[in-house]
Amino acid sequence: MRNWLIAFVIVLSAIVVTGTQRDSPASPEPQRSRDTLLSEILGANGVYCFLTPDSPHRDAGGQNMVSTARFRCDKPGAQVGMVVSLQRQGANGEWATIATQQFNATGLDTTSDRDGNQRARSVTAACADGTYRTLVEGSSASQNKNGENVQKSHSHHTRGTKNPCSHAR
Repeated sequence: MRNWLIAFVIVLSAIVVTGTQRDSPASPEPQRSRDTLLSEILGANGVYCFLTPDSPHRDAGGQNMVSTARFRCDKPGAQVGMVVSLQRQGANGEWATIATQQFNATGLDTTSDRDGNQRARSVTAACADGTYRTLVEGSSASQNKNGENVQKSHSHHTRGTKNPCSHAR
């Protein structure tokens, strides 16, 4: 009972201090135009995009390794150019590209208006023993709220995966 009394006093004090009234109508928020909303979304830095690699894995047929990279941008989208590479680690620890391909997407094709499979790009190579990783490098370009072009660079890779064809996905 004592705890309820203390809680009641705290809530009552908070209401008095903040001036909150029960059942008081909220003041309506002014309508914002489409341009105003876009300006707030875009901000000074342009559209936010991310590019992210998936670890290499065996394909459904079990004969190839697949390296996939995914991307997504906030609306209204951007111009995305990326290179997806499957790399193998050499005995000296250096990474060598064994398969690579360039991909491009623009506008709504870069946003969540498209499902994840439509925003994924892959390269393949025949299965072989070794340690492999996926590397994605690219850029995204859009305009900020002032109409200025903004370009951002992206470069990400996965950790090495030993013998990806021995792992079922």
